[in-house]
Amino acid sequence: MSVNMSNSNANRNEDIRPSMSPHGIIGYVADEQRTFDELPFSRVDSLAFSQLSYFNWGELDGIPLGFAFDNPVKIKDVFKLGDYTRMFGIARDFDDNSALYALMCVSRRWGDVRILNHCSIFDDDVDKQFSATTFLLPTGLVYVAFRGTDMTVTGWKEDFMLAFRKQIPSQTESTLYLDNVIRGIRDKMRQSELQRGYPLTGRMVVGGHSKGGNLAIYSAATCAPHGFEMIDKIYDHDGPGFSREAMKLANIGKVVGKVDKTVPVDSIVGVVLPDPCDYLVTLSNATGLDEHNPYHWRVVDGDFEYADEVSGISRLFGKTMDTWLSGLTKEQMATFTDAFFGILSAGKTTNLEDIDPSHIRDSAMYLRKMDPKMRKMFFDVFGKFFQTSARNLLWELLSAN
Repeated sequence: MSVNMSNSNANRNEDIRPSMSPHGIIGYVADEQRTFDELPFSRVDSLAFSQLSYFNWGELDGIPLGFAFDNPVKIKDVFKLGDYTRMFGIARDFDDNSALYALMCVSRRWGDVRILNHCSIFDDDVDKQFSATTFLLPTGLVYVAFRGTDMTVTGWKEDFMLAFRKQIPSQTESTLYLDNVIRGIRDKMRQSELQRGYPLTGRMVVGGHSKGGNLAIYSAATCAPHGFEMIDKIYDHDGPGFSREAMKLANIGKVVGKVDKTVPVDSIVGVVLPDPCDYLVTLSNATGLDEHNPYHWRVVDGDFEYADEVSGISRLFGKTMDTWLSGLTKEQMATFTDAFFGILSAGKTTNLEDIDPSHIRDSAMYLRKMDPKMRKMFFDVFGKFFQTSARNLLWELLSAN
């Protein structure tokens, strides 16, 4: 998509709107031209910020990477730092991301939002995929956005570890990141607005999509007590829950009153693992797994379109996962996870998008070479999943009749 970023006239929005349904965050950003002063922050804004966390801001020189809150860059000025399309390079939904950014550049609401504190850490030795970015609104409110899972094998393996680990590596990083942001805000609050060059209220919102929603809740629950008091709201957009042990250890219950959780009708990710938070159900332009994509969530008149409850598919999947996981030991879950992702990464595959038919041969070879005890446990656990799925599906069918 070729867009003249130097033209800040919001009337050009129709020219750069993609050829997709306007009932989504792209249509919302195109249509909603009131500033954050004129229209308060909303959960739709949070979903859009969460999607921005998938941008690889670190590809551009000039985006602040530390926590000093110095020299933040406005969204509408990022394209001046060079080939801004590089920040979409590792992100999914390249065309939609490009359209979203283009619309924000010419938006009265979004153009003056500042970006800072971008952090991205990837370490497959410890199964860690973490990224977060801080956004400073013209009102002085700070939004901390945690990235969800990317398409790397490491990222997905870390998600599986949520089921049996007290703490996954990204959760540790999320607490450190949020504490650093809190420290930076408190330091800058000692300066005048004239010295800083931008407004700052000392109030924060934390959020994320998918695993990012889990990290938002976890970091808020485990950050410094004075930092928790600075947080007005925690947005969780279709994020997984927590193991019961992790929920108790991190004292997740203390943040429930600040959590605003949304899941799509056919939610799969957002119904996995226990979660003490209530949620609202949003309608989507997609179905099934595609509903997890934030770009498909329907937006009308500045808010999501809602359903009364999740679908039968979502309830069945959540029940199946809960039953399956509750019947496994930690050792079984850990062994299954190592084996499953060992199979996926056979042939040195690091990205799920790179898996093709030739991968079957590498996976078969990996299975043959696997320790016999580990292989047996892998197939036993896999078998239990299908048995549980079949049993729950039959029960649902009989109950429906």
